[in-house]
Amino acid sequence: MIKTHNFEVLKTARYSTLGVTENFERVWFVLHGYGQLSPFFIKKFQALDDGKTLVVAPEGLHRFYLSNSSGRVGASWMTKEARLDDISDYISFLDQLYQNLLNPFQRRSVQVNILGFSQGVATASRWVANQQVRLDNFVMWAGVFPPDMNFKQDIPYFNQLNTTIVLGDDDEYVKGDRLEEYKNELKEKQLSYKFISFKGKHDIDEETLVDLSKQFYK
Repeated sequence: MIKTHNFEVLKTARYSTLGVTENFERVWFVLHGYGQLSPFFIKKFQALDDGKTLVVAPEGLHRFYLSNSSGRVGASWMTKEARLDDISDYISFLDQLYQNLLNPFQRRSVQVNILGFSQGVATASRWVANQQVRLDNFVMWAGVFPPDMNFKQDIPYFNQLNTTIVLGDDDEYVKGDRLEEYKNELKEKQLSYKFISFKGKHDIDEETLVDLSKQFYK
């Protein structure tokens, strides 16, 4: 008889940073999409480097070759295989990273922003819904809530945050009827959020990012 077993092991996690690492006034945790790596993803946030901001890009715990068995490498937060273990593992990783970076500071003196991009939106949503980290602004960029969330339980918490959904008007994954369906779903779930659209595809738009950050910093 075949049996599959699980046990916990130590694993080295990776993250990249941009900007000041001491005496920062605000921090952005930015979670990448499927097949991206943190050192490259974080470059999309260079416009936030103003001498007062720390940008932190955690990397998914699964790395793989993007094509065949060599060449470029990407990372993923999870797959459908052993998904609950993956979710537990990355939430633990993100919680530890948050604590390690912010424990030396008075939390009230640092503005915390969490941004998920694409697959990173689902990851960030589950992390925030776990309610173990305190934050000021939550940004869902080019992605949607994962369907397995307990919306009845979680929506009231998200409504306490400043939640923003950002999407390109030509995003190949969420557009047209699918976008309207999603907005209707959120309306039914009574989520309070701000919606921002920009001209572009499935990517981080620098001008939109800077404009959004200025709204947070007021």
